[in-house]
Amino acid sequence: MSLNNSWASDSWAWSYSRSKLLRDCPRAFSYATRARKAQASLNVFSLGALIGICVHHAVDDFISRWQEGAPMTLAQLRATGERQFDERWGQRNQVILEIANGVADNSVEPNRFRRAIRERLDRFYQFIWPAFRGSRHECHEEPAEFDILGHKIRFQIDFACWNVTDDLQIVDWKTGGAENQRGGEVQLAVYSLWAHEKFKLEPHRIKPIVASLLNGRLFEYEVTPYDLAYVEELVRDDYAATRVYSTAGAFPAYPAPEKCGSCRYLKTCPEGRELLSPTDEPT
Repeated sequence: MSLNNSWASDSWAWSYSRSKLLRDCPRAFSYATRARKAQASLNVFSLGALIGICVHHAVDDFISRWQEGAPMTLAQLRATGERQFDERWGQRNQVILEIANGVADNSVEPNRFRRAIRERLDRFYQFIWPAFRGSRHECHEEPAEFDILGHKIRFQIDFACWNVTDDLQIVDWKTGGAENQRGGEVQLAVYSLWAHEKFKLEPHRIKPIVASLLNGRLFEYEVTPYDLAYVEELVRDDYAATRVYSTAGAFPAYPAPEKCGSCRYLKTCPEGRELLSPTDEPT
């Protein structure tokens, strides 16, 4: 794939999701890091992300109301999650990638999504939120950035708050099942680096936490110097790889049915379209 002048190897901002995409499919990464295409694709998502998106939006609204002194009831929280789902499901032919790409029909039973959203919000309300109700709010669903090795690092924090001992808790909501453990540790290490730089906190005062809305459990991690060094190594290697691809003038595609069917760039990727059968190709 030839690159035009709109892409430069050092012009993109690193995030864990982009790092993962670079390894999964460099071609998709190159599309994603072009500003215009990235902006145009913000409102589409894979079917597998639908539950998480709706739950995150509902929890975001819940925390906003709590911060304003008007907390939601469980019934209001559930209704918010279902409303988020209904809005997206009503546009499924345009916004859900597998359906838009023509590799899945739109006859998926919506009630199972509504039920899964309710279950996760119930666990948040009953088991997760009580641990943070008395905390002091710092931020939630807020984009953040800082530099590593001269490169811009961007991410979005689900929730950060100060506990009774004035330690900073940085919470990552997880709505799925078998989360990638190493990936989660990398994200938490990035958050910890940000907190150390922004608030000048000693490591023992930074409490990165994974909150599983699937089972209602909290997992607090101790980020080690090895984890922090690993993040720097990952950033360095990713930028080195993009320079190699850019110099060669091609970002290779790694097509696979499960990846291509939910890829937002399928319509512009010859390898992806070729992989799918003619009946599955988007029109």
